[in-house]
Amino acid sequence: MRTIDDILPTVQEATAAGKLQWKENNIPDSYLTQIGPFSVLIWQWQDNDDDTFGYSVQLLRGPNVLDTARSSQYGSKFGLLEAVFEGARRSFLNVDEVIADLEGELAKLMK
Repeated sequence: MRTIDDILPTVQEATAAGKLQWKENNIPDSYLTQIGPFSVLIWQWQDNDDDTFGYSVQLLRGPNVLDTARSSQYGSKFGLLEAVFEGARRSFLNVDEVIADLEGELAKLMK
């Protein structure tokens, strides 16, 4: 059986290549992207009872959740989910553009 885990490496690669644009979602620390008729939602969570934290990701079609993956910092999928989340966050915040702008400002200072 195929799961969302199977496509996450491609989602991460497409995000890193700038082919997916992420937007902020209404849940704190969450991001959403549209891929054709589907959406991918990822968010960071923390369990205050035992100090674990991790990421959850859902594949949606409209309002329907088709599949979900979750990993705490101790899970085998943690690194991949963290990479997808960080890519989504960087995409939403335009970090590459900000760094380029900062480089330009620093170059002006160094003249």
